[in-house]
Amino acid sequence: VGATAAIRQKLIVSVWGQDGDNVNGPHETRGQKYEFTIVPVEELLSILFAKELNLRKRFEQIIAEVKGTKKDLELHRGKIDQANRLRGKSQAADELFSLQQAIAACAERSLHAVRKNATETAAVEEAFRDIREELVNNSAETPQMLERLDDKIIGPLARINEHDYPSIDGLLGLFRLANEQGSDPSSRVDEAIEETGMLID
Repeated sequence: VGATAAIRQKLIVSVWGQDGDNVNGPHETRGQKYEFTIVPVEELLSILFAKELNLRKRFEQIIAEVKGTKKDLELHRGKIDQANRLRGKSQAADELFSLQQAIAACAERSLHAVRKNATETAAVEEAFRDIREELVNNSAETPQMLERLDDKIIGPLARINEHDYPSIDGLLGLFRLANEQGSDPSSRVDEAIEETGMLID
């Protein structure tokens, strides 16, 4: 195709199959049609650059949300200290209950937010892998492009998705469990704050 296709020419690809049923058949079916337009390399690069810009905007939003989660954890870390000071004081039972409710809500909220951000970050990583694949499949890549994608984008995103998010998820799960068991979640929150800071960095 590459030797004969002209710029702006459309290429339609579909899969057709037929079985070997000689009694009631043969039966045949066609797959979905995929339409491709032949474009110059410069236009392809422009399209991929626009995709990358949109992915970067999505990722900046994820970073902002993770920062918000860290702030929320830091705020409620102070509330844990307040709650610990009120334990055993019968006259402060209502205030203690209110603090415990707020702390438990923070644990649930943080866990939900981190899982949402993990899913979104995995999608961003996959989309950057698709960009890399499009470059290579169309012979439009340069060593510098691949090095930037592999070392500065895809590699770090893979480490975040494989290590950082699961680690924070585990710590927030322990934070929630400590609340449910009525034990002090201070150390789990401290670790979660630290890990979230490393994730942001």
